[in-house]
Amino acid sequence: MIGSTPRSIRIAGFAALAAFVATSGLADARLARVPTDSAGLVVIEATLPGEMALDCVDNPCTGSAMSPVVASALEREQTVARWFDRISAEVAGRSGGRQHARLIAHGPVDRATVPADCKPIGLVIGNTAYPAGLRLEAPKLDAERVAARFQDLGIETTSLIDADLKTLKAGISAFLDGAPENACLFVYYSGHGATVKGRRYLPAIDVNVGTPKTFADGSIDADELINRVGSVPGPSQIVLIDSHFPATYEGAR
Repeated sequence: MIGSTPRSIRIAGFAALAAFVATSGLADARLARVPTDSAGLVVIEATLPGEMALDCVDNPCTGSAMSPVVASALEREQTVARWFDRISAEVAGRSGGRQHARLIAHGPVDRATVPADCKPIGLVIGNTAYPAGLRLEAPKLDAERVAARFQDLGIETTSLIDADLKTLKAGISAFLDGAPENACLFVYYSGHGATVKGRRYLPAIDVNVGTPKTFADGSIDADELINRVGSVPGPSQIVLIDSHFPATYEGAR
């Protein structure tokens, strides 16, 4: 618990991952390498620089600081800029000012979040059931909340909950390869994240944290995922990463 914040904030502090991070040659998180032809790509991330990351922001757990506003503030006619403003304010408020959202846009943000002239599809990933000592509570709740909102807005949604690496890779490829012509993509991820030797990774639930190599081999490269999403033809691609890639920490999320 963090006594200085207005809410009781649960910290995901896990000794096994901490030991791995201490020897992994971590580098500062970097901005995604956005493809030059991705005129519609927008990335929204929750960050907690240089500190342990937040799992639940309340007790009993109702989810992360980011997922409630991602869902509640998402409207078809609202601009991306306005949506991000609401996400940013709510994330800071729910985390007691400790956590912040950032926007990485390769195109205009004054367009509608769900453009009327495209086929909206969504991929939602929530990983909680990591190996012993690494388990999280919020991501499954986060993913269910965001998926429900996507579906309410008519966004055809695929959910991957507690996916191992094989399932995660297959699900991502099926989603991207099967995107219809003129698709508007939404991809949301909640779960652990770590930066290893300058690359950012989103681990599957069967990840092996024994060495930096086994960790990377058991994870999805976050920036490669962003680049793949941005490479899908269509007017809009939005990636939301509800995770963290700190340089030093005692746990991860």
